[in-house]
Amino acid sequence: MLLNFRFVQQHQNGFTLIELIMVILVLSILSAVTISKFPNTAIYDQRYFVDETISAIKFAAKKSKTSGCPVKLTLTVNSYQITIDPACSTNFTQTLTLQDQSTALQNSNSVGVVITSNPLEIIFHSNFTITNTSDVLLVAHPINFSSALGLNQTLYLEGQTGLIYE
Repeated sequence: MLLNFRFVQQHQNGFTLIELIMVILVLSILSAVTISKFPNTAIYDQRYFVDETISAIKFAAKKSKTSGCPVKLTLTVNSYQITIDPACSTNFTQTLTLQDQSTALQNSNSVGVVITSNPLEIIFHSNFTITNTSDVLLVAHPINFSSALGLNQTLYLEGQTGLIYE
C-alpha cells in the first residue's frame, strides 16, 4: 500500500503535454482576439496635430500682445509657421520659438489633417486686432481642420477684439 501512494504522488508533480498544449492554444486565441480590438491611432495623431496647431495660434496671439510686435501666422493645407520681426516692422524674418529657443513653432502634418483658411497669412497685432496681410480686420474668420477619418473642427478668429474661440 505504501508503494502505491508514492507512485501516485510522483505522477502529480507536473503537467501533461496535453494540458500544456491546451493552455497555449487558449492563450493564442485570446491574444488574437484582443490584438484585433486595439484602436487605430491615426485619429489620435490627427487630434494631437489639431490641438497643437490651435495652441500655437493662441500662443502667437499672446506673443504679439506681450512683445508689442506683430506676429504672422502662415497656414498651408497641411502645415503652419509662426514668424515675428524682432524690430517690430513688417519683415517677418524670425521663426517664433518656445522659451528654450530650440523648438520652432512650425509643423508639417503627416497624419492627414487638411487646414482650410482664407487668407492663409494672418497677422496678430499688439493692440488685440487680427488682420490679413492687406491690413483688413478679420470678422469671425474660420480656420477649418478636417480629415478623412471624420475629424471636423473649426477655430474662429475675431479681428476686432482678438478673440480666438472654437
